[in-house]
Amino acid sequence: MHLNCCSKTLGIFLLILIAALPCAASEPIVAIDVSQSMQHYGAWQGDVKAALASVLFDGKKPSETAWRFTGNVDVLHRFLAQGSVRIIRFGSYPVQEYPYFNLAQASDGIAFNKEFPNANEFKDQKTNKPLALAIAADLSAENASEGFAIVVSDFLTDSDVSQQHQDFINKAESEFSQQIPLTLTWLKDPRVQLKFIQFERASTRPNAASQESNPITLLLPEFSKERPVRYVLRWKADNSLERFNVKVEDSTTRETMFEKSNLASREAIFLNPPSRNMRWYVTGWRASGESVRSNTQTLTSPPRESSILPIVLLLTLIAGAGALVFRTQKLPAWIDNLLKRRNSEWS
Repeated sequence: MHLNCCSKTLGIFLLILIAALPCAASEPIVAIDVSQSMQHYGAWQGDVKAALASVLFDGKKPSETAWRFTGNVDVLHRFLAQGSVRIIRFGSYPVQEYPYFNLAQASDGIAFNKEFPNANEFKDQKTNKPLALAIAADLSAENASEGFAIVVSDFLTDSDVSQQHQDFINKAESEFSQQIPLTLTWLKDPRVQLKFIQFERASTRPNAASQESNPITLLLPEFSKERPVRYVLRWKADNSLERFNVKVEDSTTRETMFEKSNLASREAIFLNPPSRNMRWYVTGWRASGESVRSNTQTLTSPPRESSILPIVLLLTLIAGAGALVFRTQKLPAWIDNLLKRRNSEWS
């Protein structure tokens, strides 16, 4: 009887001990755009640091007097740091060694504020969001099936990337899906935004290799030569998706060539497309604010009408007129009269 009591007591003690052991620490990524355009929006750094510290370390909702919330606020608890927070400062000058940008770490709000870049550090010519997102996905989900990141940026034009960096971006896009369930917009200047992003490994999603697993399917673009020339971009999507954003980028530079937002239809017209290779994709939103992005599809350089044929026709007409004049050995009457008048004036 005494042994049974001891065994039960020992078992309870072990269960309590196991429950008290720390779980694998989650390390959300904070990616901060340090391009010089971020200098022009006023003193936003204090409100951003306060909002991020509230979410990451205190598990609290940021102040509604400073931020407008778009999307599902209930996801904020998923961005609470169980361990440290890693900070990426991204701009237009990545290095060749992974993780390509400056990486810092903070375990509490005080350390986070110290690591947050000062106002004079926002000086890069452009920004590089696709590379920063790829790094954030890789770092935040390196030992897990999903990861979390908060991106601080004005989300303007990206800079060029090297082939090495492009290969890394392509690899991350094939390995991870991403959703943006919540965006915070600074009330004093809406160009300053905080996007809360969730990454999920493709290998953990059921039927990941199946096209049906993505609720948005891009259809083949249709090109029309009617003036003005255009691409008709169409897609299929689940009925749960209510609004869409379609974007066309330069395949190399990622510069935005065309974008339409808040579409209720599943079609967009891209007028006068430039002569370059492009890629396009669609992002859809559900009523809850959850976003889903389609796969990327190549949009080849549109065919151009040849200018050689009109030139050949013009030269043919000129040559034919010249041959006719010489064949008749007689100038047209109006030219002959003009020459006689000129001769009489000079004589």
